Amino acid sequence: MISCIIFKDNKVLLNKLNNKYIFPKYEIDNEENLINMINKEFNTNVKVLDNITKNNINVYILSANNINLNNNYELIEIPELINYEFNTKDIFLVELSLTYKYLSKCMLCPRKCNVNRYKKLGFCNSNNCLKIANYSLHMWEEPCISGENGSGTIFFSYCNLKCIYCQNYEISTLHKGKNISIYELSDIMINLQNKGANNINLVTPTHYIILIKYAIILAKKKGLTIPIVYNTSGYEDINSINLLKGLVQVYLPDLKYYDNNLSIKYSKCNDYFKITTLAIKEMYKQVGKIKFDNNGIIKSGLIVRHLVLPGHIEDSKKIIKYLYDTYKDNIYISIMNQYTPLRKLEVDNLNRKLTDKEYDEVIDYAYDIGVRNAFIQEGETQSDSFIPIFSDEV
Repeated sequence: MISCIIFKDNKVLLNKLNNKYIFPKYEIDNEENLINMINKEFNTNVKVLDNITKNNINVYILSANNINLNNNYELIEIPELINYEFNTKDIFLVELSLTYKYLSKCMLCPRKCNVNRYKKLGFCNSNNCLKIANYSLHMWEEPCISGENGSGTIFFSYCNLKCIYCQNYEISTLHKGKNISIYELSDIMINLQNKGANNINLVTPTHYIILIKYAIILAKKKGLTIPIVYNTSGYEDINSINLLKGLVQVYLPDLKYYDNNLSIKYSKCNDYFKITTLAIKEMYKQVGKIKFDNNGIIKSGLIVRHLVLPGHIEDSKKIIKYLYDTYKDNIYISIMNQYTPLRKLEVDNLNRKLTDKEYDEVIDYAYDIGVRNAFIQEGETQSDSFIPIFSDEV
C-alpha cells in the first residue's frame, strides 16, 4: 500500500469519508504505475518530490499544477489540517504535510544545514519526529516562572548549539528521550495545565519549532490557557521565531557570549552574539515590556538569562551592559551562578565551579550601571541535584 500526499500550491488533496479525512492510498507495486493512475484519476500531471518510508508507511510526496476534483476529494489549506479529524494511522501523514516544507530542506536554525530531515541528520542530529526526555512541574526556574505551583517544563532532546559544558548533556548529545507526535505533545501541555502549572515551559525547542507551533495550536483548541514560555539557547533564526508570533507569551533566551572567540571555542559557533541579539530583538518586538499577574507570576515579556562562566567575568559584564543599554527596565536579566562541571573537559577553567568572588563582581557591576530588574542566585545552586532526571521512557 502506498500513501500519497499531493500538494497543489499551499493545499493538500484529501478524501472525506464518514466525516473523517483520509489521504489518497493505492495498492500498487511501482512508481510509474502510481503516477499514471493519479494522473488519470485527477486529469493532472504530478511531479514526484520525495519518497519517504517511516514506521512501515511508504509515502510519496507529489506536487500538481492542476487537479480535477472528483468523488469526495477536496483541496485543504495546509495549516488548516490541524482542525480536522484523522484516523490514527494517518497522523504521520498529517505531520508530514504540515512540516515537509520546513524539514525537507531544514533551515530552521542559524546553522542552515539544508538537509532533508526525513532521510539525513544535520548539526542538531534530530530527525522529523519530536523527541522529549522529561516533562514535569519544575520548581527551580526564576520565581516569576515557577512560583509555588511550578512551571510545566517539557525537555526536548537534541540541540542546535551543543555547548561543550552542557548540563543537559544526556539529552543534547547522548540523545535520551522518546519520540512523540504533535498530538501527544498537545496532550502533555493540557496534562501539565491540569496539574496546576503556571505555564508551559518549552526547553531547547529550536530544532522542533515548526512541530511545536502546531502542537501549541492543537493544545489551545483543547483548552490550553496558561502562557507558553519559549526557553532557548538564543541561537535562533528570526524567520523561525516569526512562526511563533501570537502563540508564545514569554521568551526566555540565553545570551551566553559577547566574544565570538568564546562561542567558537565552546559552541562551535562564530556568529553567536550577532545572531542571538537579533533574535532577542524580534522576541521583544513580539511580547513587549514584561508583565506580571497579581501573584507575581509572569504573564508576558522577555527574560534574558546569562550563565556566568568561570574565568570569563569580563565577557559577562559586556553582555549585561549590552542588555541594559538596549532594553533598560523593560526586560529582566537573570544572572546565573549555577555552572556545574559534570565531566572532565579539555578547557581547564571549565573544570571548576564559579567562585563567589567572581559572581559577586558581576552582580556588583550590574548594580553599579543601573540594573535593578534582575534575578540573581543564592545558596548552593552548583549541584547536579538541580538537573532533571532524563529518560527514554517519558
